[in-house]
Amino acid sequence: MSTAFEIATAIAEALTDSADDFDLDFTAVEEWLPCRELSDLTTDPIITVVPVSAELETLSRAAVKRMVRIDVAIQAKIADTEPDTISPLAAFAEAVAQFLHFLKLDGVDAIWARGAHSPIFSRETADEFSAFTSIVSAWYMTTE
Repeated sequence: MSTAFEIATAIAEALTDSADDFDLDFTAVEEWLPCRELSDLTTDPIITVVPVSAELETLSRAAVKRMVRIDVAIQAKIADTEPDTISPLAAFAEAVAQFLHFLKLDGVDAIWARGAHSPIFSRETADEFSAFTSIVSAWYMTTE
């Protein structure tokens, strides 16, 4: 059985190891209690991997299914909300979502089960903090 924290660590490491496969330069970090300051943001995206929850379901007297939710936040400082600014970041966030879908986690006994991408772009953080924010959620299944 793999824990939520082991899965989050494996995702952050896989993103870092595959950085050259993406169109934008980025930093990937795992955080248990994320709190990003505006001053921490640059125009290069920061990816924050956060273990969110684990749901347990009995499969039999001897087996339990665990669904682990991991949120992956993509954030970057932006000058404006024009399409030329937002589109590359939104495409990058979508590429991260696709990466997670096809990712085989090294050293972790978990498989991707489903994903979500919401918000694709947070208008609130753009207007209030001049920051692009997108959240990709991924659920991984383990059994014990």
